[in-house]
Amino acid sequence: MNKNKIIYLLLFFVTFLLTAASPVSAYDLSQQYHLLDEALAQSTKYIAAHEQSLRKKKVLLHNASSKQQRLRISYQLYESYVAFQTDSALVYLDRCIALSEAIGHTAFAQSCRALKATQFSVAGYYPEALTMLREVNRKELDKTGRQNYYYALNHVYGEMASYTSDKRLRKQFFGIADSYRDSMYAVYPASSEAVLMKREIQCSSHKDFAHALQYNDLRLQLAPKGSHVYAIVAYFRYVELEGMGRENEALYWLTESAIADIRNAVTNQASLWSLADKLDKSGDIDRSHRYIDYAWQFANYFGARTRSWQISPILRNIDSIFQQKEARNNRQLIMLVILVSMLSVVLIISLAYMMKQRKRLADANRQLDESSRVKEAYIGRFLTTCSLYIDKLDKLRLSVNKMVKNHQYDKVLELTRTAGMKSKDMEALYQHFDEVFLNLFPSFVEQINALLRPDAQFVLADPSRLTTPLRVFALIRLGMDDSTKIAECLHYSVNTIYNYRAKVRNGAIGKRDEFEKQVKMIGAATMGGHQQ
Repeated sequence: MNKNKIIYLLLFFVTFLLTAASPVSAYDLSQQYHLLDEALAQSTKYIAAHEQSLRKKKVLLHNASSKQQRLRISYQLYESYVAFQTDSALVYLDRCIALSEAIGHTAFAQSCRALKATQFSVAGYYPEALTMLREVNRKELDKTGRQNYYYALNHVYGEMASYTSDKRLRKQFFGIADSYRDSMYAVYPASSEAVLMKREIQCSSHKDFAHALQYNDLRLQLAPKGSHVYAIVAYFRYVELEGMGRENEALYWLTESAIADIRNAVTNQASLWSLADKLDKSGDIDRSHRYIDYAWQFANYFGARTRSWQISPILRNIDSIFQQKEARNNRQLIMLVILVSMLSVVLIISLAYMMKQRKRLADANRQLDESSRVKEAYIGRFLTTCSLYIDKLDKLRLSVNKMVKNHQYDKVLELTRTAGMKSKDMEALYQHFDEVFLNLFPSFVEQINALLRPDAQFVLADPSRLTTPLRVFALIRLGMDDSTKIAECLHYSVNTIYNYRAKVRNGAIGKRDEFEKQVKMIGAATMGGHQQ
C-alpha cells in the first residue's frame, strides 16, 4: 500500500509539471474544429470499419467448435458493442451468461449479469438495471465479478440521482451511490482506471476541480491517445477546466473527446452534444446544429434514453431559432404566391381578351391564318411562362426543405417533405392548357384520329382532357417541333417524348415521315376561331 502511495505522489508531481509547462496558446480551437469536421465527414467510414470487424467476429463465433470458444468470442462481441449499440451488447451478454452456466463457470455468469446492469444503466433503463443486480448471486462472485458488481451499483444509483427531479430521492440515491463507491475502493486496485475516475468525479462534484484535474492527469497518462478511454478522460478534463474558468483549454479537450469518439465509431457520445450546447449558447447555430444532428442520430442508434433527454433542450432551442427563420420565409413565400396569383389573373384575362379578338378578326382565311399564328405563339409563350413559374416555385420549395431538413426538426420537415405542390401545379397547368387548346381546336382529336389506323386511334375517357401523347402533338401543332423544348414544357424526359412521337407515327395511315407535317396543318383553314 505504501508503495502505491509513493507511485501516486510521483505521478502527481510529474503530471503537474507537464501540465504547468503546457502553454495556453497550444490549444488551437480552429484547428480542432477542422479536425472534428473532417472526422464527421469520414464517420461513415469509421462506422463501416467497425461493422466489418463485428461481422468477422460473428463468423468466428459461427465457426467456433467449443462452448469455451463461443464464450470468449461472445464476450469480445459484447465489448465491441458496449459503446456502439445497447441492444446487441445485451444480447451477447445474455449469450455469455448462458454459455458460462453451461460450462459451469458460474462466477463469470454472475459477473456478466453485473455488466448487463451497467449497460442498462448507461442506456437509462434503471428498473431493468436494479432487477438484474438483484439476480446476481454475490456468493458466486470472484474478484472481477465483485468489481463489476459494485461498479454497477454505484453507476445505477449515481445515474438515478442525476436524473431524478425529486430532491429527497436525489439525496437518498447519492448516499447509496457513495456507499457503493466506497465498496468499489475496497475491491479495485488503488491505481486502477475505475478508482481514479471515481475519485476524480468525487472531487469534481465537490467543486474541487484542482484535485480532480490531478486525478485526470493520472488517467490521461494511462489512456492511449485517440482511444475510447482517452475520449472519456478528455471529456472529464473538459468538465474540470470549465469549472476552473479555463474556457479555451476546456473546449480543446471537449473537441479532443468528440474526435476520438467519432474515430472509434462510438455512438454513445456525450462530448459532441455538449459541444453543440456550448456552440448554441455562443450563437454558432449552424455548427451547433450539425453536431447535435449527428449526436441525435447516433443516440437513437445506440439506444440511450438519457442522451435523448440531454439533447432535447438543445434541439428545442435550435427549433425556436429556426421557427423564427421559417416565419420570415413564410411571409416571403406568401408575398410571392400573391404576386404569382395576380400574374395568373392577368394572364387569364389577357388570354380571354386575345381569344375574343381572334373571333373578331376571323372574317377571312388570310386574317385567320395571321391571327392563328399570333394565338399559337401566345399559347406557347403562356405555357412556357407557366412552366417556368412552376419550376421557380419548386426550387423555392426545395430550398426551404433543404434548409429545414439540415436542422432535422421533424415537424418542419413534415411541412416541406412532399413535392405535392409541384404535381398539383402541373396538373392545373395541363388542365388549363387542355381547355385552351381544345377551345381553339375543338376537332383536333377527331382530325388526328383520321390520320391514324383504327387500332392506333385515341379514345378519351374525358373529352375535355388530352392524354400526354396528344399534348405532345398539340405542341407540335402549335409549332414547337423540338423534343427537348416539349420535354421541358411537359416535364418529361427527352427519351419519353421521342418514344411518344415514334409510337404515334407508327400508327399513321400514310407515310410516317409525313405524319407530323399533316398534324401541323390541322385547323389551318378556320372561321371564327373554330375548325371547319
